[in-house]
Amino acid sequence: MKKLLTLLAFSAALTQPALAGDLSALGNLSQSEFRRVSEDLGAAFSYKPIAPTEAQGITGFDIGLEVTGTDISRSAGALSQAGASDSSMNTLLIPKLHLHKGLPLGLDVGAFVANVPAINAQLYGAEVRYALLGGGLAM
Repeated sequence: MKKLLTLLAFSAALTQPALAGDLSALGNLSQSEFRRVSEDLGAAFSYKPIAPTEAQGITGFDIGLEVTGTDISRSAGALSQAGASDSSMNTLLIPKLHLHKGLPLGLDVGAFVANVPAINAQLYGAEVRYALLGGGLAM
């Protein structure tokens, strides 16, 4: 139990608030346009777990490139009004580079970085995971 509380305290200490860049271009949007943009970008930027749930162990290491696509056709016009480079895009593609390293005791650490030139955005994050159940595919 002490290990779990220590892990929770450690992970809470690493959490960071979300940061935003210059949002002055969004001031020209109506309330309904802003809502559509925020919903579409929220779906596009949401965390999508790619790594397996099984702990990687002390020798485990994973590096990969992923590309996710999100339909933003509802807010494409508002995004172009706010400064997006392509007003005809219906799908926002986000390429990410991720890195995961296994640690002892069922812990894994990971990080990712992404650059979205279509809307001039950068996205990055980190994670600490603990495998509650050991085992492979059969579990």
